[in-house]
Amino acid sequence: MSTFSDRKQMFVAVTGAQGVGKSTFCEKLRSLTAESISEPVVLLAGLGEQIRSQGLIVGTNANDEAVAAIYAAHLFRERTAPKGIVILDRCAVDASAYVRALTSLPEAHRKMYNEISWLMSRRLSYVVHLKMTGIFEPIKVHHETEDFRKAVAREIPLIIEEYNLHADELYAADEPSLNVAVKKIVEAFQQPL
Repeated sequence: MSTFSDRKQMFVAVTGAQGVGKSTFCEKLRSLTAESISEPVVLLAGLGEQIRSQGLIVGTNANDEAVAAIYAAHLFRERTAPKGIVILDRCAVDASAYVRALTSLPEAHRKMYNEISWLMSRRLSYVVHLKMTGIFEPIKVHHETEDFRKAVAREIPLIIEEYNLHADELYAADEPSLNVAVKKIVEAFQQPL
């Protein structure tokens, strides 16, 4: 009989440009996954709010200090995550896409953040890429320009391919998308270590 401490940890990431419905999708994904498997399922969210609460500017006008704080927050929450299925609302893919869209960062820092993102992405068993389309496309976001948001959206699939991640491109407003993601998560978690 295995104990809780013997259980494995699996990271599932939900990525996409700001305003595509990630938070709502993540909560539904956590709930449906928890109903489908007898393992702990935890959602780690609120990273942007955490950074803004420190008085740092995120989005289009983020500076080097804010980007460093974002990466530190990503690394800390993954290091301290519990065993079981861990759903990340935002992940290394998002962080890397933001760095690529922020043309003001020094090139050496951009390269370092790309390498950190690649290393972080090795822990991701499955990635859900929520597309910026349909009802989410016209949403205005106060801390990002439309051009910046579109640049992030363009970078995400390129990063997923570059990092060779197991991912599905889904739509947050499409109910069958949840079922696809839950099925993949449960199947992946049930694979032997």
